[in-house]
Amino acid sequence: MDFFRGLRLNIGKPQPSGVSDTNTSKRAPSVRITSPSVRTPSPSVKIPAPPKTTSVNTSSTIPGASITTTISKAIVALDAAVKSHDIVKTDEGLPETFHKASLGLPNIKEALETAQDHLPKHGLAAHQSSISSLEACEAKAHLSQGILERVARAPEASRPRRYQAAVRQVGKGETVEALVIGMMQDICDLAKDSVLESEMEDQIKEFCEMIEELGAMEPSVPDEQSGNTFSNFGSGKQFNSLGGTQNNNTGSGNQFPGASFGGTVHFGSNPS
Repeated sequence: MDFFRGLRLNIGKPQPSGVSDTNTSKRAPSVRITSPSVRTPSPSVKIPAPPKTTSVNTSSTIPGASITTTISKAIVALDAAVKSHDIVKTDEGLPETFHKASLGLPNIKEALETAQDHLPKHGLAAHQSSISSLEACEAKAHLSQGILERVARAPEASRPRRYQAAVRQVGKGETVEALVIGMMQDICDLAKDSVLESEMEDQIKEFCEMIEELGAMEPSVPDEQSGNTFSNFGSGKQFNSLGGTQNNNTGSGNQFPGASFGGTVHFGSNPS
């Protein structure tokens, strides 16, 4: 009985150090209980796509850009033409009309510069007819430049012939005065079709006077002689002479133009 009591007492006592209890040395595996992570859904944010860009050719779709470019090209061509004429302006072998017309080139250039300055102030409000006038003026400016540059490069003695050849080959048959008159008319049309008429009033008046003056002068290149056509719609006789002496006999007698006779001459019958 005492034995069992002692045994119970020993069991109840704490184990000495260094003695392991097989039952207590085994630890239960640690279990980590984690709650599932809950992500709070963030509100979806839609990023707008960048706007689509379209390539635009402003020179063809915006009238203002086209007008500005055309005027600039014409001014450059006229400036080159003026410089070429400065080289030959004292050459008396060239026709007077050639020089007179060439002296009008700076006026045309100045008028285009006026248009270039004032058109943007009015929102470049130009109609298709205004663009057409400027394009026609630009084309004539380039032709003038080509003719005058050829003349300026030629030796002084051959400049008149070189000018005539340049009119046919470069100017497409248009003389310098014809091109100058055409450019002045184009600018007058531009002023009337757009908002420039008041700003260019003095220049238009000057152009009208110069057009009339150049039109009254002898052409700088004579027109090629064309064929001659003769028509007679009446009942009378027609006598056409292209040069030299013409002798016409409208009667019933004989005619001996330029004849010289010595002695007696009988007409109409044999002498007896």
